[in-house]
Amino acid sequence: MKSIPPYWKTYWAIFRKRIGDPDKEAEFLKSRSPYFHADKIKIPLLIAQGANDPRVNREESEQIVKALRERGKEVEYLLFENEGHGLLIQENRLKFFESAEKFLAKHLGGRCEEIHGI
Repeated sequence: MKSIPPYWKTYWAIFRKRIGDPDKEAEFLKSRSPYFHADKIKIPLLIAQGANDPRVNREESEQIVKALRERGKEVEYLLFENEGHGLLIQENRLKFFESAEKFLAKHLGGRCEEIHGI
């Protein structure tokens, strides 16, 4: 929550109420953070990140990916260098959909269609 960009500060009170106050409830937030419970994650994860995301910065995604990999957990990490918070570029959306379809087919079974050239 401390990485919230300045133009989102108007939502700070809402975030503190809905999520928790990092200044007053740090232990509560830590107890709910996937990062501090990476050893308990039992299923493969697919994580997609926009490198220019002002809200969920790249380091946050990369730290959970690293923690999972260090524990031998299966995680696929997609980094979109030219995206922010959300995938707006059509090519990136298609790449994500293709990756998600392959990921789900691999782990849940079923078929998937490959999109070539993306």
